[in-house]
This record gives sequence, structure tokens and C-alpha cells, in this order.
Amino acid sequence: MCGICGIVAHEPDARVDEHLLVRMRDTMVARGPDDAGAVTEGRWGLGHRRLSILDVSARARQPMDSASRRYCLTYNGEIYNFQALREELRGRGQRFRSDGDTEVLVEAIDAWGLDETVRRLDGIFAFAVWDRREQRLLGARDPFGVKPFYYAVTSEAFLFASSIRALWVAGLERQIDPEVLEELLVFRYVAGERTPFLGVQELPPGHTLELSGATVRLRSSWSPFDHVGGDPVAGTAWVERFQHAVRAQRVSDVPLGTFLSGGLDSSTLTAELAESQNEPLDTFTVSLPESEGTDEWPHAEAVASRHGCRPHRLQIPADRVLDRLREAQRQHDEPLAHGNDLYLYELSVLAKHHVTVLLSGEGADETLGGYVRYQPVRWPALWRLGASAPLAPLRALLGARGGRAGRTLQRMLEFESLQDVLLYNAADVLPADLRRIGYPVNAGYEARRDMLEQAARATSEPLRQLMLYDLQTFLRSLLNRNDRMTMGASIECRVPFLAIEVVEAALGLPTRALFEGRIGKRVLRQHARDRVPPAILERPKWGLGIPWARYLREDPACRAIVESLPRSEIGRALGAGGFEAAVREFLAGRDAVTPLVYQVFSLAIWWEQVVEAPLEQDFETTRVAEASS
Repeated sequence: MCGICGIVAHEPDARVDEHLLVRMRDTMVARGPDDAGAVTEGRWGLGHRRLSILDVSARARQPMDSASRRYCLTYNGEIYNFQALREELRGRGQRFRSDGDTEVLVEAIDAWGLDETVRRLDGIFAFAVWDRREQRLLGARDPFGVKPFYYAVTSEAFLFASSIRALWVAGLERQIDPEVLEELLVFRYVAGERTPFLGVQELPPGHTLELSGATVRLRSSWSPFDHVGGDPVAGTAWVERFQHAVRAQRVSDVPLGTFLSGGLDSSTLTAELAESQNEPLDTFTVSLPESEGTDEWPHAEAVASRHGCRPHRLQIPADRVLDRLREAQRQHDEPLAHGNDLYLYELSVLAKHHVTVLLSGEGADETLGGYVRYQPVRWPALWRLGASAPLAPLRALLGARGGRAGRTLQRMLEFESLQDVLLYNAADVLPADLRRIGYPVNAGYEARRDMLEQAARATSEPLRQLMLYDLQTFLRSLLNRNDRMTMGASIECRVPFLAIEVVEAALGLPTRALFEGRIGKRVLRQHARDRVPPAILERPKWGLGIPWARYLREDPACRAIVESLPRSEIGRALGAGGFEAAVREFLAGRDAVTPLVYQVFSLAIWWEQVVEAPLEQDFETTRVAEASS
């Protein structure tokens, strides 16, 4: 895993400033603490920071030329089937001077072209190649956006990088897009090609890019919408492809381990890896004894013990949470308010002392129907009955006494249409919450609505529409979080459940193969029965129970920030009066406003650490980079 960047000037006679390119590159030290390179030729330049995983020698240094010197590549990611591609290229007479996947990628592009090469790749990647013959830049991003690719077009040049900060260093103005605040508050992140910053776009997952002159052209290379409705795939075929993906993603010249939450996904993944290697597997788990019955450590320890793993446990005292949150937010380009970001970052910091690669269970819920919030969508007729006017008193009782799950279900039953249930299914803050504090709601969300329309064209089943929508939206936020938190600690994170062959098999599974009664992921549970403790199979799906409401009310430093939120940049944008009342209600113990207050709290910390912070801090190595050097 690495950091990539580049500059392509619009004018043919321009010359790229190599010092500027190197400054862009070196904002990403944590993404690549092991090596660095830069190439400039006239109007173009490519930069690279390297985290050495495959072929750790200098032979694999980037940017890398193809043997013909037509292409120059800067690449971030892992190609799991690079060995098979290398043998195929050798059959065409290609000779290789290195043992990793970088040279295979650049020679494949030289031999087959960009589109055919991307079609053949099994991996996670974001890369750009300069085509010297055609004088154009080509780029690509993996199907789910595991690896980032940001870009900007200025009056003088095309800029791209793994980090938005690198674009700021290149001279792009640091300006928040005021139109995305509402989407950030409701959904926690911005969908589609837009980002929170004016002038900065991201290459969408599953797309390629061509820059010719000053014209940028994007093309889709893979989409889940194109793989729905084919021949149903048997559950055994899904299992075989999953096992193949785990084996393929074990390839590494450095130690690897797993994030182990004690849930079904990470436990099964850990079992598969532990069974396939001779050395004990390192596992890493967050422990929150104060999390009201949802502490993951006992379940994770049981899995680790069963498979002879070396378990590692992370605990963060409550009085250190704010400091750790600030450090985690500093790793983000885009604001995310997933409550466990800081724990993922600290777990990665811990893991770096033992391994360089971690495997994660991300993607299983979206592809196999694991979320509890999917249940109301399985039976649209029952949702319509529950949403009817005569049952309003029952909905109110559910919200008052049903706990977190009850409140979530109550809110879904209050939507006016099934389309809204799909659109807001993963949202903790709703437009109605913003209206209550006097914020003018637009509720446009064009990119999200477009994705729902594409899902509706792909399948008539609301549940599968929602799962497709999540693959293109909610999952992207999780992968964004995973990349920033792990790479902030110089750790590579792999996601076997999102191997293309595994996802395409899941898209071919009939819905009845996904659910057993009210419980999802049936095919995975059947596969895991002899591999994980019975308690894991019986556990309900539930995230890490971080008691944020308690932290924000009881920790003096956190409470002081909450009290000041109405006067913060975000608070003023919301309108001080209504939001100030919401803060008072929260501090008085009203839990209904907790999601909104936490969202603004998280945004305020991010604003402080990213938007207002001097760029110079990005040239400092992280605790992990220092420890690993």
C-alpha cells in the first residue's frame, strides 16, 4: 500500500516543478514510510511513497517504467492474481526484473491496454500511468473504492493524489463546499464524485480515467448493477470463491494478521487464515468493558483460543478518548463520523508493532444481508401496515421502550414512502431532525437517488435494491474509514469478502439463500458452523457499543466542546438558536438528539484537525512511521 500523486500541465511547453511534486508526495509519509520516488519529464510528473509488501527490494521502486518505456506507472494497492498474469505475459516473451505486482501491472498495460488490463485484475488499487507515445494520462480505481484517487483540474494543470492534502500543497485552495453540509450531517459522508471541498473530485470506484490535453473522460469498468439477475449461484460456489479469495490475499512478503471483532465475519475470516498457515496468526481486538454488554473481547478471545492465534487486546481509558479522536481525525481527508474510527486507528497503531498487513471482514453485511436495518425492507407490505396512521401509538411506544433497535425501527415506520426507507436506511440523522432545529433542508442527494434508480432497474426486490445501494454508498464510507485509519498507521488492510469473484457470486445468490428466519448471512453461517464457537453463530449483528453519549456528557473536556458547539463553524452554519436548544436537551439527558450532537461534535474535531490545521503538520511522520523506521 502506498501514496501516489502527479501533476500534468495543460500547456505542452510547461515544465513541472519537481520540488512541488516532492512536497505533494511527502504529505503522505504514513502511506509509504519505506521508500519514495519521483519522475518529471517536461509537463508531467509522477510521485510515489512506498509501503513495501511484495518484493521489498529496490527493484520494485516506483514510479516504474515499462520495458518499452512507453508507460510510466505510479500505483497504490495489491494485485492478488499478479503471478498468473506474469506467467501469461512471460508466455508472450516478456522478461521481468522484479518479483512483485508493480512491474506486472505496467507490462500488462503495455501489452493489453488499460481497459483489458483492468478487466483482468483481482485486487485493490488506484493507479495512474503516463503514456509517452500518446501524451496522455490514464488512471483506474478498484471496483469498490478500497484505495483513494482524488483529483482537481485547475486553470494550469491536472492534479491527482491519494490524499486531498497533497492537492492543497500543490496550490489548490482549501475551501469547504457549503452545499454538502446537509449530506454530511445526515449520511456522514458525500456520495458520488463530489467531496466536501470545492474543486476536489474523486474517481468513482470501478472507473477508469483518461486525461488528454485538459479534457478528463471517465468510463465505468465494473458495476454491481451489471451483475444482478444472472444464473443463481449455489451457496457452495460462493464458499469456494470466498476460500479462494482468502488464500489469494495471504500473499505477502511481510507478516499479516486480522481485525477480530468476535462477530461472524471476522471470526470466519480468522478461522480460514489460521487453518491455512503453520505459524500462529496475530489477531487484534478492541475491548470496551464499559460498552453495556457489547464488549467484543470475550468472543474474540474464544475464537483466537480455538484456532491457536496470538490475540492482542486494545483498551483506551475514557479520559484519553478525546486525544485519540483528534489524532484519528487528523488522518481523514473527508469527515467521517463512524463512532469507532479512533479505535480502528489505535488498533492499527498497535498492530504495526507486530504485522504490516491486516485482513478485515468489511463487505459481508452488504453482500450477504447482515444488517438488522434490512429487516423492515424484506416485507414491504408489513412496512406499509406498520407505517399506517392507526398504528401511530404503537410506533411511539416502540420508540420510547424499544431501545436503540426500537428507535431505529420506529423512525423507518415514520417515512412517507418505501423509497425513503431505502434512501435513509443507514442514516442516524434524518432531514426531520434538521428541520426541528430550523435548518433549511434541501434533501436533493442527486448521486444517492441516481444509485437507487439504477438499483431499481437492476431488480424489483426492495431488499436487493437496498443492498446494491449500500454497496455504492454506505460501504464506500466504511472503506474510506478503513483506508485512512490503517494507512495512517502504515498498515495495509485487505478485504476478502469484496473480491470480485466473491461479490459476483453473492449477487447471484437468491434472497432465500441469504436469510434463515430473521437472521441474514445464511450461507456464511452454514460455512462457519464447524469453524467458530456456537456463541458466535448465535450473536445478533451489533456494532462496537461505544458509549459516546456518556463520554460527551461526563468527560469534562468533551463536555466543554459540546457546550461550545453552537459557536463553532459547523454550529453557526446550522443556525445557533435551534441547535443550541438541541445541545441543552442532550446535556440534560435526552438521547433522541444524541446522533445529531455527536455528528456535529465529530465534524467540529475534524474541522479543527484538518481544515484549520497548518499543512506543515502533514510532513511530520506519525508515531507508527517513527516506530517502524
